[in-house]
Order: sequence, then C-alpha cells, then structure tokens
Amino acid sequence: MLLICCNLEILQAPFARFAVHTPTILENNLEKLEIIAFGKTDIENVMNKMSGKDIDKLAFGAVELDKNGIVLKYNAAEGAITGRDPASVIGKNFFRDVAPCTAKPAFKGVFDAGVKANNLNTMFEYVFDHEMQPTKVKVHMKRSISGASYWVFVKRI
Repeated sequence: MLLICCNLEILQAPFARFAVHTPTILENNLEKLEIIAFGKTDIENVMNKMSGKDIDKLAFGAVELDKNGIVLKYNAAEGAITGRDPASVIGKNFFRDVAPCTAKPAFKGVFDAGVKANNLNTMFEYVFDHEMQPTKVKVHMKRSISGASYWVFVKRI
C-alpha cells in the first residue's frame, strides 16, 4: 500500500505525544537577546549598560563624544562605514581630525546647539565624504543618559 500525504502535520500527529522538544540555541539565548534599533527613543539607556564589545557588535555606527567633540568610543560598524581603525580615532576631535566633512552648521552646528541646550536629540540625513567614497547616511545625535557625553549614531542609507 502506498500512502501519499502532503500535510506533514497529519503524518506527525500520531507521534506527537512521544515528541520531546529540545530547545534550539536561538531559543536558549532569545531571552538574552536585546534588539537595539537605530533611532530608538531610549537608546541612550541601552547604550549606558553596554560593554565596548557589545557596542562593537551593533549593526550601525556608534560614536561617543564629549561636549568638545573628542571621541570617547568609536565602534567597529562606524569603522566599516568610514574605513577608519576605531582605535586610531579615540581621543581625537571628531569634527576637526576624524570627520572634517561634518564641521558644518548642518552637523557640528546642530551638535553644538544641542550640547549648549543640554538637550541633544535629533535625526537627519548627511553625506560622509572625508577620505572615502561619498556615503549617504542617517544620523541620530543623542545626549547620553549620564549627561556627560553625547552619542552620534550612523546608519548607511
């Protein structure tokens, strides 16, 4: 006798009570997984809890600056976008030494105004072109939860 069945559930049903569910690696780690979305309203809360290694794993660029624009953190994704070694830009002035193409009112002016008002939180599109192929990006600038630093998040468009 030849049995042809197109519905897998029908074939599995008689054996369902014997099935043992073994959690997959994904299921075991799902509760530990925290999705960090670009542009998230409370991203500064999440970033404050992350280690440098976790920040490097983000799918978008993350640069932490002090109020003067000195680079405190520069993650691997930002390095991939710009072609720069993250370690080589730490301690440098972002607007003068790292990305002089941002030393314009549309970028640095927005940063400075947000720092002065102690309320930096803005999102806009920009083109990075300093020593690299012009790359259109979406930028999210946000004051850190600690208030002592500022995040510049960058995502390619």
